Amino acid sequence: QGPAAGTAPGAALVQRAAPITRELLARMESAHLQPVYLQRLVELYDPANPALDLVYQEELFRDGHGGFAVSPGAVLQPSMTPAESATFSLLQGARQGYVERHRDFRVRDVLLFKNNYSIVDLRQSSTIAGVPCVWLEVQNRYDASISWRLAVDNKSGMILSEERVDHNGALLARIETVVIDFNPDLSNAVLDGGPSAWQPVTGPALAALTVHVPTLLPDGYQLFETAKMH
Repeated sequence: QGPAAGTAPGAALVQRAAPITRELLARMESAHLQPVYLQRLVELYDPANPALDLVYQEELFRDGHGGFAVSPGAVLQPSMTPAESATFSLLQGARQGYVERHRDFRVRDVLLFKNNYSIVDLRQSSTIAGVPCVWLEVQNRYDASISWRLAVDNKSGMILSEERVDHNGALLARIETVVIDFNPDLSNAVLDGGPSAWQPVTGPALAALTVHVPTLLPDGYQLFETAKMH
């Protein structure tokens, strides 16, 4: 089991909690579309098997157009040989798409989010990496097994500290920013990803577009129809 959350709001503060504003929720939805550089400390815990606990440093670049780079740094826990550290870095490099898009808490669609989650302002503030943040608590309306405590920059909507706990209150993960730069130098960053919004294909590009029909389908799947829109 991981250490008790040191910066998380106390239970008594929940009594003074209030719904967050629609504006803050909208900023959280679009926060990943802002250019930024972050250094983070990532703590991942397994309450049932502390031998699997993992703590490491991480760097994140975003260009504001859907491009990103996530690079693992030093592993602080557990101790690793140089070969194990090199393997970990290679694996995390291959997983950067998952890390950026799915590992961390994100508001992807405000309306859908409001239907599935309750989110309240705990009326407590903290300074994370020099940035004033408000603390929020998030719970899934249909699954009480995990809840979140988030420190959010009220100006940008970025989550600068995330704590995930299980239904017993055991810490599952803490991902906290230690350095932030809203005007990052991306000249040496090798970015992955792509445009953050779909772009229409028209003109010559549309005429040259070839859609391939799959010829080998997994078991249980079959092709029903194909269609082309103009």
